[in-house]
This record gives sequence, C-alpha cells and structure tokens, in this order.
Amino acid sequence: VSTQSTGTTSRRGHVIDHMSDHHQLARKISLVVMAALAVAAIVTLSHTASVSRRGSLSAESELFDDIGNPRVKGYTCGNIEVSPCSPIGGTCEGELERECECKREFSGKPCDWGPYTQPTQLPLYSHPSHVSHQEELSRLQLAYDFSNAVYSNSLMANKCPGFFNQQSALNTTIMNVESDDADTHAGSSLILPGPQSPSGQVEAIFGFRGTEFTAALTELNDCLTEEDDACQLRAIKTVLTDLDVGQHDLTWTYYDTVTGRNHTVNLGYVHAGFYNAVFPFLESLLGNASQYISDITKSSHKKKQQHHHHQAPIINVVGHSLGGALANLFSSVLSAIWPDTRIYLTTFGSPRVGSATWAAHMDQNPHLHILRVVNGLDIVTLIPTWIGLMDTVMHAGPQLTVGWDTVSKRCAESKLRTMKNMLDLLNPSWSLERTCAEQAVNQFHLNYSYNFESFLSAQGYTGQGWCDPGATLNF
Repeated sequence: VSTQSTGTTSRRGHVIDHMSDHHQLARKISLVVMAALAVAAIVTLSHTASVSRRGSLSAESELFDDIGNPRVKGYTCGNIEVSPCSPIGGTCEGELERECECKREFSGKPCDWGPYTQPTQLPLYSHPSHVSHQEELSRLQLAYDFSNAVYSNSLMANKCPGFFNQQSALNTTIMNVESDDADTHAGSSLILPGPQSPSGQVEAIFGFRGTEFTAALTELNDCLTEEDDACQLRAIKTVLTDLDVGQHDLTWTYYDTVTGRNHTVNLGYVHAGFYNAVFPFLESLLGNASQYISDITKSSHKKKQQHHHHQAPIINVVGHSLGGALANLFSSVLSAIWPDTRIYLTTFGSPRVGSATWAAHMDQNPHLHILRVVNGLDIVTLIPTWIGLMDTVMHAGPQLTVGWDTVSKRCAESKLRTMKNMLDLLNPSWSLERTCAEQAVNQFHLNYSYNFESFLSAQGYTGQGWCDPGATLNF
C-alpha cells in the first residue's frame, strides 16, 4: 500500500533514526495556568506550515462560530451555525436553530467531555468486540506503559524492559523528528503471543509523544515567581495568540492493491499543528503497519488451509498529551486505509483534534475501538475549543475519567470543566478557574500513574506490567 496526503501541508524537520535523550521540559513548567496552556496547547507546532490562519483570536470572532460547516448526521446541530455535537454526551435541542445540549456529567460546547464519574458497566472501549474484562484492562496497561516508554528514549530499555524481552516483544524502535518548533517522537513494537499480549496473539503497537519549543515559554517562565495577575494574563494571551490554530483539510489518497485503484477519503478538517507534527512519521509507520498486516494475513491464510487457529491483525495506537493528538490522527489515516483492521486507540490526556466529520469517521468505524483516559480535571483535555475562524473541534470516542474524587470541590464546581471558549481564561473574573488550571498541570496532566493504577486495581486487574515497578514513569 502506498500513501500520499493531498493538501498544502509541508514536511518539516528531519528524521533521526537513533534514540535521543529524554527531554523533560514539561516537568519544568510551573503550577500556573499559563503553563497549563503551554503544555496543553501543543498547537504551536504549525508556525511554518503552509496552512492559512483563518481569522483572529479575538472574542468577537465568536459571532461567526461554525458558520458554513458541513452538516454531519448525528454529529452536528443547526443549519446556519453548524455546531459539532457529540452523540455520546449531547443532543440537539430547540425548534429553529438547534443547539447542542449536554447530558448529565458532560460538558464543553460539543458536549464531548465526560462523564466524570467512572462507568459502572464494561466494556470501556467503543464498539465492544466480545473480549474479556481482563483483556480490556491488559490493553489499558499495555497502552499506558508504551506511552511512557516512548517518553523514555535512551532509557526505554531500563525503564520498560518488557518491550525489549524477546519472549514478549520484538523490533521496538524510536524515531525522533526535530525542527525549530518541536521535538516529536514516535515508537513501534511487535507484541508476541503469550501472557503479556492482551489477546494472546501477535499485535502491533505504535506510540507518540512530543515536546513544544515556543517563544511563549520564555514569557511564561518569566512569570513563574511573580504573583502578579497582570503578568499571568499577559502570559496567557501570549500563549493563545502564539497558537497557530489553522485548519488542515485531511483528505487522504491511497492505492488499494486489491482493487488496483486509487481511493480518496475526506476526513474533515483537523488541527494543522497536530497534523504537521505527525506527518513526518506517516510514511515509515504506515509502511510498518502494512508489513504487519501483510504478514499476519499470509500466516492466517496458511493456518486456515491447515485447519489451524488463525488470527486477524490487531493494531494498538497510544499516546499522552500531544502524543495523544498524534495518535488520534494516525488512527484516522490508518482506519481509512485499512477499514477492516481491528485498531485500538488509547490516549491519555489528549487535547481535542478535529471536526465533526473527522469524529464521525472515527466513531462510526466498527473496527476502530477508542478510549480516552482523563485524569481528574486535566486542563489539556479541555482545549482547544476551536481552531480557524472559531470552528469548534471535538473529541472522538468514549471517555474514562479516573481520579475525579481527587479534584477539589471548588475546582469541580468551577466553570473550568464547562468551558466552551478557551478565551474565557483571559477574563479577569476567571481567577478561580486559572488557579484550578494551575493545579491541574502537575496534579493531573503530569501525574496519571496513581489514579490510573488505582483504577486498574479496583477493577481487579492482576496482570503484569511492561515497565519496571520501581521506575519513575513520565506521567
């Protein structure tokens, strides 16, 4: 299978095939809301992208919310202002210009964030595939450990030796793309049959991570020791206006070796910065996926002829923070090319990524199983609220919230969870929300381990992890 992306996005940076030292910039960001936005607004990656920026970041732009967007059945409300509305958490209400109204425990303009209490019934992933409870939990553990392993780079083998044990995994590699704006990483591995494989069969896994380098961080760091509201507001504004929130219309063309024809799939608009960050990896990782699918299909066909048990390809795609956004985009392309392949997309602390068209493509593929893990009131999962000319973006797939009981009462009852426009963080009256966002960086976004492991334990998971129990993980 050969692939190409149509559009005006340029490839930036170069691929370095060796493993580089882990850069822990995010951990140096202080407990201030500007830092929360800087960590979360990984949208700064598209400074040099050839995607036009549509409109300013002024609050007045809200007058033009979502006007002219295509209607997507089950995913949008309205006729003129066509607003995304998650079918998981929202319903369209009103007689004329219908608006998205959120169900209990859901929030955000598209009602895509929530619920904030843990589910009382399983399975967790979208489109249940008749797997056991232990298999789902084992897949969550695999996703969490590999997301951490990709952060570790040269220390990966020491921190997460399971991915280098040739009895459990093969060909674990890391790629690194560097540019003036970002330092982004992707990893892949082949999970071998055995007790550590969630399905007990051969599976592939792809993981992503990224770190931002922006001029805004300089101003943010200057405010670290200042208890000055004016400084904080200036820094937040710098972050928001520094975000190149242009759109990329993700139209993917690929050659189908079965039909011998080119196929083009329109996946809707997505965040240009996120797309530019994942683009340099696509050719290599899609090649890996193609090889894995081909090998499994050939092996399965041979076993079927011999009347032995055979398996279908199973691909895991994982990531944390910016890595979660990249994992979303990679999965959308992967499922467009191989729509019948079973894909498990598991993210931790991912920001919003794309349009209603994009979310519908993700949600409606019965072979794409999605789960977004959110720790408490993780600020990163609440942004961006829009891209381009105030065009709303939304999450795809169901959410698993862990650790909501660790959110303080005042933050849980604040307006932060229900935020519909990220520019509200510039409002002087939002001092409580800024304080809650300050706390959310280290308490939630960079500290998934305790609440996540507590969830697994409460669910009765007793499986073995891939990382050293004594290792200091990255989130």
